[in-house]
Amino acid sequence: MASNVLSFSTENTSLVLNGYGFSNYQDGDIIEAAWANPVTTQVRGRKDVNIMKRSDSGVMDLTVRLMRFSNDDVYLNSKKNQELPVIFEGSLTENFISNDGVESVSSYNLGAGSLTDQPTEVINNTDGNFLMEYKLRFNDCIRVI
Repeated sequence: MASNVLSFSTENTSLVLNGYGFSNYQDGDIIEAAWANPVTTQVRGRKDVNIMKRSDSGVMDLTVRLMRFSNDDVYLNSKKNQELPVIFEGSLTENFISNDGVESVSSYNLGAGSLTDQPTEVINNTDGNFLMEYKLRFNDCIRVI
């Protein structure tokens, strides 16, 4: 994953993929999102520079950990086991209090995504919960302000 990881508290964030809303998280866990590519690329000439917007600048990697054997785990596992890759569309929406004390919403539209890795088992040492970690890549992610 890229070094610019965004962290979203699962207590204040909703993740919806293909109309399915996720809710089976470990208490206090986060959803991690990271931009995979820079927005622009620069090519330097002898006396000038050519700056272009990258066509893959909207690619975002998403990591979500779900309670093992929960409905959410069953849902993503069934999508992973489909003969053809399942394409995901959806949103990641976070509710928060802004610096001036106003309730606000930050949202990302997630488009053209797929599961990228096999899910891995994660054991939480604090309370012994078993989690399944899923990684998805979205090729068309837009932050909505």
